[in-house]
Amino acid sequence: MRDLATRESTPPQLIDFFARNEFYRQNPDWPVLCEAIVRNERIFSRTLLFILTHSKGEESGPVIGAILENRARVAGQPWIWQALWRHPDLGEGERETLAALSPPYSALSKSVRERFPEDAPLPARLAAARGLLPLPGNEMVRLTFHLAFDPEERVHRTALKSFAELPYALLRPAVEGSRDPSFLEAVARFHLERTKRTPLPNEARNDWLALFEAILLNPNTNDSTLAWIAFEVEDPYLIEILGNNLVRINEAPAIFEGLLRNRLTPRAMLAKIGDFSPHLREIYDRVQAEISEASAFADLEMPEEDLLAMAEEELEEMAQSFDFDEDLVEEIEEEVSSEQKGSMLQRILRMNMRERRMLAYKGNREARTILMKTYNRMLQNFVLMNPQITIDEIVRYANDRMMSEDVIRTITLNDAWTK
Repeated sequence: MRDLATRESTPPQLIDFFARNEFYRQNPDWPVLCEAIVRNERIFSRTLLFILTHSKGEESGPVIGAILENRARVAGQPWIWQALWRHPDLGEGERETLAALSPPYSALSKSVRERFPEDAPLPARLAAARGLLPLPGNEMVRLTFHLAFDPEERVHRTALKSFAELPYALLRPAVEGSRDPSFLEAVARFHLERTKRTPLPNEARNDWLALFEAILLNPNTNDSTLAWIAFEVEDPYLIEILGNNLVRINEAPAIFEGLLRNRLTPRAMLAKIGDFSPHLREIYDRVQAEISEASAFADLEMPEEDLLAMAEEELEEMAQSFDFDEDLVEEIEEEVSSEQKGSMLQRILRMNMRERRMLAYKGNREARTILMKTYNRMLQNFVLMNPQITIDEIVRYANDRMMSEDVIRTITLNDAWTK
């Protein structure tokens, strides 16, 4: 499991599941697992926050140290910065390191500094965090980001809330004019991760694309930020912008690696990059080998979607032709150990997609939980069709913010589950 958690090919949703599941199971190896998880560039901020919140005493030291190693990420995520700042086990040396990662007052424009002194009292900082200071849009956005690092909890919580609610149309000019890589990282992380949790409304799509176009075209955006976006973004237009920046890719191979790992990157684009930068061939070969070895949870195209339309009797007959291990299909009454769960996961990873679909339909609670956490819509649909699924599971899936609208819609349309 530790190996899976550190792989960049493992979806962040599954890594989040590992972190939470092993904590609640009181796995004694949880601190070691978490130290590995926090080093993974792909993990969600919510996963980092969960680990920080639940790491206490001696076990927190390695986790805090590992997070602080990635200074660019901490400086670009005020919510992580604040969780570290408030952590009871943060050492004095670490606190000094953390303080140096907060944006300096001098980074604010002269007009903001004239209206908002560095030693502004608490009421003034709270008012500014709420956006009540009469400032132009760009400067208000920058001040909001600055106050998200305020040591006073009431101020930074208010500023973070305001930052989260800033409209795309207001953020874009601030992004276009920004020379602060940390601010650009914060905007990119927050708004791309949010679309992973909650689908973007159609009416907001154009503004969202314009915002990310500005992030990608800003020369002050960190290479690490661009590489992360290249891996995670699921929009062909933004992938095209990234892939056309051949000079930047040549200087920062991590961006090429991110594009390589993104299943939506066209082969023609990769070939064009390879022709421009032949020295990237070694990265191409290495990543392709890793993807071939560990692509089990990729969101693949499903050539057999008509399976969902099969009659229950036909589906049951087909499922019977698959011979699965007993501990994957028979319901287990006693507590499943971490070792057993890891074994189940490894076996599921080795299955082809047809086998995973049938296991989703036929498997026990543990198998259903693992397959539901792949966040693959086809597998999730088969889990929901599983005759053994319980109301408790349905309630848990319905309350999971990571679930897609398709899953929630399927649940709400089933009278047996909603009555």
